[in-house]
Amino acid sequence: MDRLKRATVFITQVESENLTTTCIGTGTLVSYDGLILTNAHHSVLSDSCPGDILFVSLTLTVDEAPVPKYRAEVVQSDIGLDLALLRITQDFDGRLLERDSLPILPFVTLASELSVGIDDTVTMIGYPDIGNSPLNSPRGTLTSFVAERSGGDQSWLKVLTAGAESIPGTMSGGGVFSRDGEMVGVLTSAPTPSGTSSTDCAIIEDSNVDGFINNNDRCVPLGGFISVARSVEFARPLVQAAALDLRVTSLTTPSFNVQTQGTPSISTPFFAPAVVNNQPTTVLRSAPAGTDSLFLFFDYRNMTPETVYEVRVTVDGIPNEALSLPPVRWSGGTNGLWYIGSAGQTRPNGRYEFRVFVDGELAMDAPAAIDVGGPALEQPQFANVTFGLLDQNGNLGGSGYVLPTGNTATARFIHRNMTPGQSWTSIWSFNGQRITASQVTSAWQDTGDINTTITNLQPAGGLQPGNYRLELFIDNSLSALGDFIV
Repeated sequence: MDRLKRATVFITQVESENLTTTCIGTGTLVSYDGLILTNAHHSVLSDSCPGDILFVSLTLTVDEAPVPKYRAEVVQSDIGLDLALLRITQDFDGRLLERDSLPILPFVTLASELSVGIDDTVTMIGYPDIGNSPLNSPRGTLTSFVAERSGGDQSWLKVLTAGAESIPGTMSGGGVFSRDGEMVGVLTSAPTPSGTSSTDCAIIEDSNVDGFINNNDRCVPLGGFISVARSVEFARPLVQAAALDLRVTSLTTPSFNVQTQGTPSISTPFFAPAVVNNQPTTVLRSAPAGTDSLFLFFDYRNMTPETVYEVRVTVDGIPNEALSLPPVRWSGGTNGLWYIGSAGQTRPNGRYEFRVFVDGELAMDAPAAIDVGGPALEQPQFANVTFGLLDQNGNLGGSGYVLPTGNTATARFIHRNMTPGQSWTSIWSFNGQRITASQVTSAWQDTGDINTTITNLQPAGGLQPGNYRLELFIDNSLSALGDFIV
């Protein structure tokens, strides 16, 4: 345990002009020559954290406060995943250090694969305040996994301390460790932007140099209490690239500013029982008893890497922390279709309500709700929409979700429990706008034993580059949808 603690560092971001603190957090040394894994939100230059110097304080004695020793630079970052890799490059006074001039620093090993499961014991290590106190290292349990489009079924690890005590936001960026002492996750809690109703921050110094520490000084964002960690699966490419002095071109640069044309918003929430290629298999109105896979989907617009989103889940009106997601950085781009949920975790019967918050504000007119319980119902259903191009023999070919420009897009989908004469509708959209002329409502025709159906889009002027969607309705209720790109 001492080795893990000594590898934990305290990070202070400051402005070079007057050394005013702008952001703080925890990090973990992952190499003997000064690579530090941490969160991006308190280390990468941004509107929320405008400092241009990163001070690194080391744990010289495990039962004492950290000691400022070095300066570091961001060498890799992924803003959406809220991960950053720093390298120690200077001493505390700003003198450049050759890499081989550093002493051999204590460091931890990243797990080669996610080696922990639900109910496994883990240890969380980080600094519990603004750097005035020794490390905090509570033990706890991995309670669940949260899936989202950023990384699949194990995008987030939900953690709970043994005594259910809170994990403060300043521990964000610290490590989560298995029984074997391997790092399996990075504690994460993103502060909401300043000026919102849920801003978590602290005034810690006389930033305006007026001789007083009061509300006129800078409020340093801290983040709320922590209950999730990013899996080190997402951090490994950053560490490998930095070790080879490579820059991963798909990742964001050390400073960022994304311009949008409106305020962030979400719309059209619905539930699905499974996800295939980031698409919902079908739309659920209710779920049977024993359901162990459930996902909330919604459309989003005008999001940025600095947007903070949160999902609060209740079951029969009681908050369910295992299914909820605390405030974290957005990682899905500006516009698109998002999902969050979990698989392989049986849900108790009850009424589930999901509320999504964006930058600390409720982003839904009403909660997305679904009832779980009762027998499985054999209801009419469309599912598994895929796209392609028809060949001369009538076979559908192509990648499924990316099509070349041309004259026609073809969709294939599965149908179940449909009865002859039942009303159904197909509507195509382009770049978020429905193509009115594409809407077709008709009576279902019996297709015998065949359980798949094909429908086409042939817009005037052909398929233009952009984002397309097909929505399928049964009796005016959404049953399935699919997105593709041309």
